Amino acid sequence: MQAYETPVSMPFVEPNFSAHGLIQVTLRLAQILAQEVDLLDAMQVKEIAALQEEKLQLLGMLEAQKKVLQRKPELLDHLEEDERTELRQVVKLFEDIMQENHRRLRVARDVNEAIVGAIREAITEQHVRGLYSGRGMTQTSNAPISVTLNNMV
Repeated sequence: MQAYETPVSMPFVEPNFSAHGLIQVTLRLAQILAQEVDLLDAMQVKEIAALQEEKLQLLGMLEAQKKVLQRKPELLDHLEEDERTELRQVVKLFEDIMQENHRRLRVARDVNEAIVGAIREAITEQHVRGLYSGRGMTQTSNAPISVTLNNMV
């Protein structure tokens, strides 16, 4: 019989701050958001799902860097001026793309809700007109019609 070692949990290792890494992650996230905007413009909403895994990974990396900076804000004091300038530019670009992405997502959601509303109205109108019974008489129903939007957008 072999003796097995008790598994040891790995200690938490705080991620290191890297201005270059933060810039690269933010740029890639901005690219993904821009791709989402393009896909929304082309009404290819289903294609956006393919970007989500990488986007979530990048958001996790960005959040880790943010936490390091919250604990040690003095790290920003050690940035070279060119790093500081590039970081500001990348953050501004990211914020602009993120706002546009958010606006386009709201528009897509509003359009989908309008379509669902129109479908609901058409179904309700058809439903109120009545259906023929087995005796050839029309019957109407006041039962509410339920139509919802798939909340993937």
